[in-house]
Amino acid sequence: MKTMIKSVWQFQWTVCLVAMCICFPYYGFTQSTAFIELLPGQVSSLSSGEQQFVQNIAALAMTADTRIVELGELKQQQQGGYMQLTIPDFETSNFIVEAERVDWQNDSTYTWSGKVLNEPGGYAIFMATPDGKSGVIQLEQNFYALLPLGGDNAVLVKQNYEAAYTAECGVSGYQASPPIENDCDEE
Repeated sequence: MKTMIKSVWQFQWTVCLVAMCICFPYYGFTQSTAFIELLPGQVSSLSSGEQQFVQNIAALAMTADTRIVELGELKQQQQGGYMQLTIPDFETSNFIVEAERVDWQNDSTYTWSGKVLNEPGGYAIFMATPDGKSGVIQLEQNFYALLPLGGDNAVLVKQNYEAAYTAECGVSGYQASPPIENDCDEE
């Protein structure tokens, strides 16, 4: 009987230890705010130039929808090369992104890219310059762009796939220009 109780106890601790090892890299994600935070009603606080920019983006045939968002501090969002990503108002899932390439100069100048582990073919790229933050997120069924508005604010743009795939060259009414001759090779 003692041996059986000891075996059950060891089995329970082993299962617990294995679960902790699997879940530990993701545990810290629940402790922080999301990297992309929705800013409802913030269009009115934008400058007239920023409002016009948002309206122009929203009017494009390839834009399905837009939201004004605030992008958090990426350095604080990632842990051990992983970050949790949510896309407010558009996606109900949480995505785990694993860094593949990071070029970090400082908190206001970086490029961070990685693959979305729980979305086949998914990837995310985030960039920051002193002028603002931007990025792209590709999921299996949706594509999103983060266009900078300055500082930490951005326009989250959900692409209209139907318009993108039915338009010639991705843009309705696009006329290709004639090829430019390469004069560099002539001597």
